[in-house]
Amino acid sequence: MSTGLSIGTRAAVFAWINPSVVVDEINALVERVALEIQRDAKVRAPVDTGALQSSITAAQTKADTRTVEWTVGTNIQYAAAQEFGTSRGVPPHPYLGPALEAARVKYG
Repeated sequence: MSTGLSIGTRAAVFAWINPSVVVDEINALVERVALEIQRDAKVRAPVDTGALQSSITAAQTKADTRTVEWTVGTNIQYAAAQEFGTSRGVPPHPYLGPALEAARVKYG
C-alpha cells in the first residue's frame, strides 16, 4: 500500500528561470508535504507491536526537469487490511488515506 504525489513543471513557460533551481524548490516543497503525510500516517496508524507504524516511510521516487515525485507508504504485508478492512470481518483502521486527505485539504 503506497500513495504517491507528483507535481510537474512546464519549463517552456518559465524559459528565463534555471530549471534546476525550480526543480530544487519544488522538490523541497513536495518533500515537506510527503514528510508531513508520513508523520500524520504514523500518528493515525493502529498500534499493536508498532511494526506498521515504524514501517511508514517517505521516499523520493522521481526527479527530473519536469516531475518531482515522492511516495509515502509501507511494505508491511497486512497494511492494506488495516487501511481498508477485510471481507473476513476485520474492520478498517484508515491511517494513510486520512493523512493524505488532511494534506490535500491543507495544501489543496
